[in-house]
Amino acid sequence: MIAPLLLCVFAACFSRIVYGKLYNPSTLFFIIWIVLLAFSRLGLFGVPIPNSDTYFLLFIGLFSFFVGFTAANIKKNVNVGISSFYKCGNDEKYSYVLNFKIIIILYSITFVYLAYQAIVVIGLLQAGLTLSAIRELFTSSELNLLRQSNYMVAIQNFIATPTVYLSIAILPIEWFKGNRNKIFIGSTVLMIIAWVLTSGGRSVILWLAIYVVYLYKWKGIKIKLKKKSRKKIILVVLSCAIALAFTTISRKGEDVDFFFQMYQYFVVPIAHLEYRINELNTLYGGINGYGMASFYGFFYPFMFVLTLMGWRYPIWLSTIRDLSFTNLENVVLLGGVRMNAFVTTFFQFYLDGGMLGVFIGGALFGFFVMYFYRKAKGGTDDKYTLIYLLLLQKLIFSFVRFYFTQPVQGISFLMAFFVYKRVKC
Repeated sequence: MIAPLLLCVFAACFSRIVYGKLYNPSTLFFIIWIVLLAFSRLGLFGVPIPNSDTYFLLFIGLFSFFVGFTAANIKKNVNVGISSFYKCGNDEKYSYVLNFKIIIILYSITFVYLAYQAIVVIGLLQAGLTLSAIRELFTSSELNLLRQSNYMVAIQNFIATPTVYLSIAILPIEWFKGNRNKIFIGSTVLMIIAWVLTSGGRSVILWLAIYVVYLYKWKGIKIKLKKKSRKKIILVVLSCAIALAFTTISRKGEDVDFFFQMYQYFVVPIAHLEYRINELNTLYGGINGYGMASFYGFFYPFMFVLTLMGWRYPIWLSTIRDLSFTNLENVVLLGGVRMNAFVTTFFQFYLDGGMLGVFIGGALFGFFVMYFYRKAKGGTDDKYTLIYLLLLQKLIFSFVRFYFTQPVQGISFLMAFFVYKRVKC
């Protein structure tokens, strides 16, 4: 445990000195992992303390992220050249604005879908179901009351959920930009509330709070917000905190132990990673995803079209898909903690190619985080700020999984390249 912890301390300090600002993604990433690694040695609630092999894997993954992040900065001159190409000339400048034609289409379809789902969920809640039961229906892979047909599932995966994921990042970007259109803000907030109700999910509430706080530190201070606007930011963050607590109590019960919940979701994933890797090596030794485990979400739309044309998933690919996500939903007991899903971002990398996969995956992740961090130009380039925020969410929640294994995450990231359009200033 000492080696990865020392690496994180060094990398956090180095990044703070070289890149400035405490909130640069490298410093933020390594500070998070300093905390996770330190708490992983406590073994609270009977959770087994990870062995040296697991910490070595984490060392490789963390080191490779640092290598990729640093390599992207070395390519600074190349990136500047690419950026200049998009400016269409030395005397012409451009900016990005929302493509409202695309936004209206996405929002309209999502609203209709969520309105229908909300009617169903309200009926289920009135019948006595809990928000936890709603969550189980939403995350199920089988058809049920919330997944009534393959068409509904397709709308959810390809449009509704990706749109919600985009909207929680777009909303604060536009607000800090000065776009205070009440219809846009109101419709986005209603859409987020409807999604939380119909999915039982809590993550988007936390993501929204993180985006607001991060953009304020990154961009809001520079534009010198008025006192009234700063109060609104505090109100939004407090509202998110209250909503997060309410949904947690609704799902876990009034006697919920919040410390236990935080330890379970933030720290136990390292022990769960070890359990799943041992399971993988024992039952599926030698299997490699070659990138399909980590980036399945990007490939899914194309494979979906192929399946409509009669193509069948190869057994190898089906196995990788199940090991990367479906199998992780099965609950296992780690000491006194029931655990599933959360295995850190390094599990998918390991599934793709063992230790080499961990190194390559971590390096690519670090490289593209830094690349888009620089492309966002301190939050002034809206298109790349959106893309960076989506990557930032995956960086901060790297104790969960590599999110691009999920189709909805891959699709929302691809959509981010098209919801803003370039216009001349």
